[in-house]
Amino acid sequence: MLTRLSWRSNSVNRRGGFVRKPRVAQIALFIASALVLQVIDNMLMIPIPIPGGKLGLANIATLIALDIFGLPTLMLISVVRASLGAFLSGGLMAVFYSLSGAILSTLVMWPVHRSGVIKRKTITKFGVGVLGAVAHNIGQILVAILLLKSVAILSYLPILLITSAFSGAITGWVSMKIKINT
Repeated sequence: MLTRLSWRSNSVNRRGGFVRKPRVAQIALFIASALVLQVIDNMLMIPIPIPGGKLGLANIATLIALDIFGLPTLMLISVVRASLGAFLSGGLMAVFYSLSGAILSTLVMWPVHRSGVIKRKTITKFGVGVLGAVAHNIGQILVAILLLKSVAILSYLPILLITSAFSGAITGWVSMKIKINT
């Protein structure tokens, strides 16, 4: 276990039970954590022979948030993180690519995670991470097709899918190692 996080506050409600910290603070913590991971990801000099190829470390926070939040909150975390991260590291055009990838990956990961297949061990966070990374790159390719008005960019997709499967496996594995007390 890499880390143990707890979301309980020290305050006690009228029934003697713990009161959860405000959800706004939890959401902000996940967004901030994802942004820090994204900055670290941008600083890493990993020799990936693919233009724009990264590990996608910010997805670790999203994979962990799957255990805690519902789809609307998870989507909020993904959209805010993708928008802020793109503005910090890539500018306006990067926002479109980042948002499309974040939205599509969240829409793919959430139902797979919530469907119970994780509890039945037919797929783990490792697999959900791979699915999310692949969906992220598919979303980015779809936006590239729209912006460039050319389907020639599809020739880049097989290389991206192989790379994203590798990076999704890494982020999925790391997210499995982090235990959260909710």
